[in-house]
Amino acid sequence: MIAFSPLRTRRLAVKLRELSIVNAGALAAVPPERFEESTTTFLQMVIESADAPTERHVTDPKNWTVQERMLVVGHYLAHTTGEEGGGANFMLGDGCYMDYLNVSRDIPDFPIALGSHGGDEWQISPVTGAMAEAIEQLHGHIPKVAGQLHWMLGAMAAQLSRVGELAPDPASDSLNYLEWLKIRMQIISEYPESEFLGLYAMRHRGSKMLTHFFETVEIDEGFVALAHEGSEAESLPPARFPVSACVSEFAKRVTGKPAQYGG
Repeated sequence: MIAFSPLRTRRLAVKLRELSIVNAGALAAVPPERFEESTTTFLQMVIESADAPTERHVTDPKNWTVQERMLVVGHYLAHTTGEEGGGANFMLGDGCYMDYLNVSRDIPDFPIALGSHGGDEWQISPVTGAMAEAIEQLHGHIPKVAGQLHWMLGAMAAQLSRVGELAPDPASDSLNYLEWLKIRMQIISEYPESEFLGLYAMRHRGSKMLTHFFETVEIDEGFVALAHEGSEAESLPPARFPVSACVSEFAKRVTGKPAQYGG
């Protein structure tokens, strides 16, 4: 049995446990396009304890940010990769984990005020797991929008809000949030280009201020982490943290799961 060290940040106080063979097999069968959903399922399976010693601490992985979820998956991989565990700097594609992780930059307070645009005062918050799942579920349901544009629109719709504006809770009221987000994405997708670019620039500036643990961007498949700027690793491709990487080849083989899902 692998002993996991506690993971503590401004908002997380988490202890992990190993996947069971049955749960590993179940994860291996999840199609790759359900990335965010499978990440939530994985986190729920491997959390031994999630405490809230302060009011700002969060225990539900659906309410963790995309970056916090990456951090916890990375923490699991750091303890399980290789025969003796891969250590903190395990291999990640062509690079290493520490080429992407910035442990010194934790999440700031949010929402962050962004100023005026189009006659409204705007603010930004991070994308949570529940928000990311909703964006994922809506792929293919916004007319003329797919791939990177879909994820970009989804992130803008989820993160940006007018001061005083209320939205359904993405974790506890997921169905209403999904419909709310769909309408919001449709509205933003129909903005004149100049209006859209102004809002995009505001969101880009806000995202830089919100950066924690990983610098993330959107690609066709969803959210990815960029390698550190200004370092030898800068030329490395963006990295993802699929939970299939947390499932052993043995588990994939003995549970008879399709290689294209588990690999």
